[in-house]
Amino acid sequence: MQEYPEYLQTIVRFIGSHYAPNASSDTLRASAGSAAASINETTPEAVQAHLLYAMALHARYEPMEAMQHVTKAAETAIGLGMHLSDFAKFNSHGDHLYEESLRRTWWELYVADGYLASLHRHTNFKSNTVIATALLPCEELAYNEGSMPADPLSLHQFDARLFSDDELYFSSFCYRIDAIRILARVMAVSKVNEAHADAIQAIDNAIAGWKVHLPNEKPAFSPTSAKQTR
Repeated sequence: MQEYPEYLQTIVRFIGSHYAPNASSDTLRASAGSAAASINETTPEAVQAHLLYAMALHARYEPMEAMQHVTKAAETAIGLGMHLSDFAKFNSHGDHLYEESLRRTWWELYVADGYLASLHRHTNFKSNTVIATALLPCEELAYNEGSMPADPLSLHQFDARLFSDDELYFSSFCYRIDAIRILARVMAVSKVNEAHADAIQAIDNAIAGWKVHLPNEKPAFSPTSAKQTR
């Protein structure tokens, strides 16, 4: 069993306190803040801690500090190379569950980073400043059961799925990621004073295509609702 650093455990306890009737989340907020401030290592666990803490702060209506920590998470993740396809495999020590966790950490960060940036009307976000080749997460049930596929699918395969002869199954997480990718395009266009009509039309097509090509077994929702985080 993996031993997680104390700062990460403290932040998880802080998050859990919001669901525990006998725990004071306000009291644990100070401990979690100190724990987050004490992180001085560049590890996937540091990324997870900053990301989880940012989500908790956002839920508590503390947007500015939430943005600081999601940005710190992104800077740390990019510095580690978590956005690259071989990172999870090479750093999982043969533990397939942890390997999947590393992939999910990067993509959850990408989703949260993009969502928070859009709320603050930014035109880009840190996780979107690099070319991400990290392989895609599997379905939630498979992850919970530890039955991840041996060969995770790539973003290239996802983009080519409509023209592929192979019937590939992509998790709900993948469509959530794609919704944020579309949102990133919207944010980029918004910074242009007079966006070209073709660029706007291309985004409109992407939004329409996203929903049209959503598999029947997936719940249909608009890319703008991809703000929901786990």
